[in-house]
Amino acid sequence: MEITTSSQREQVLHSIQPVDAMNNHELLKRILKLEMADWQSGNGVEIKENLFQCGFLLHLVGDYQDVEMMCEARTINLESSCGFDIQNLVGGGVEEAIDFLEGKGLVKVAEEIKAAYYFKDFDDLPKWIAFKKKYYYPED
Repeated sequence: MEITTSSQREQVLHSIQPVDAMNNHELLKRILKLEMADWQSGNGVEIKENLFQCGFLLHLVGDYQDVEMMCEARTINLESSCGFDIQNLVGGGVEEAIDFLEGKGLVKVAEEIKAAYYFKDFDDLPKWIAFKKKYYYPED
């Protein structure tokens, strides 16, 4: 399966159903890294939603150790920080994400998650997940 172009990655992402995210964990991490490289290259991004959809699927995987990479994706530029939902960062748990980030010295991001928690951004994660599923997989 080729994932060298943004359009190939788009096809792969759309073929990974949310219930199968865990089974595609390594592939999703590779896709996220490739998408990040495209965004960072300055050559323009062919399909911007790939970065956001990949973040959503990684949220569903629920591995708090993906948080560091997702933070990098979220902070590439203003557009990525606006489009990459903070909810993506807490798939492995809010406290787990905060502890992991603080342990890595990423206190600013940990504080951002704490603020989002305080402002109740995570209070209805099931509703957010349902919305994202419908957005990325409207035919389901």
